[in-house]
Parts: sequence; structure tokens; C-alpha cells
Amino acid sequence: MDEPTEGLQPSNVALLGDHIESARDAGRGVLLIEQHLELAKRLADRFIVLEKGEIVDSGPASDPDLAARVARRLLI
Repeated sequence: MDEPTEGLQPSNVALLGDHIESARDAGRGVLLIEQHLELAKRLADRFIVLEKGEIVDSGPASDPDLAARVARRLLI
């Protein structure tokens, strides 16, 4: 899904997150491209950060250092 939350109201972001989470928990693979960091952290097992089509960082979503690096890149 490519930025499925773009333009959604916060309540709909949460609802969509619930649906994606259900799919993930049912064992379905989900590829999510998302700039809404809190939602991505809630749903992701891994982060892969792309910049100009190149992987610039990756790792488990549970890694607090990676989450901080992702947040910094989004703020640049």
C-alpha cells in the first residue's frame, strides 16, 4: 500500500490501521509505504528506508535507534 493514510481523518487512519493489523496478524504479508511514523511503528516488523530509490537504512521496527533515525530522516 502506497501511503494509504494520505488525506484521511485521524479516526479513519486508526480504523485503517486496525484493518492492516488484522491482515498482518492473520499471517498476510503487508508492504506499507507510509510517512505516518506512529502508524508505521505500530504495524511494522521491519523498516526499510528509501531515499531517491536507494535503501539508506533498514532493521527491525523494535530497534529504538532505527526508529530515531527514521524520525530524523522524515524531519529533514
